Amino acid sequence: PGVKTNVQKEITKAKYNDASKKDELEYTHLGDLNQIIIDRKNWKDFQPFLNVKDKTKFSAKFSDAIPMRNAVGHCIPLRAGDDQRYAEMRFKDILKMFRNSPLMY
Repeated sequence: PGVKTNVQKEITKAKYNDASKKDELEYTHLGDLNQIIIDRKNWKDFQPFLNVKDKTKFSAKFSDAIPMRNAVGHCIPLRAGDDQRYAEMRFKDILKMFRNSPLMY
């Protein structure tokens, strides 16, 4: 219910000149996607598409990436060097957790 509420808020905030979105999933934030996947009802459904079996590890990787994603999304520049490398590593780690990712382990 919380994720659905968040998505509906994003839909109502969308402006007429925003890029068109195909469905509700495109209005979903990274934290909401994490919540959808780790939900006890959904975890088993996502398992065939994941390279990771530990739900806690999966959620932690997502959570680590959110602050940097928010900084970039709100035009807050990352510090040159470490911040940029950490952001790249965190998002690569997320992609590696999904099967058929071009960055698979």
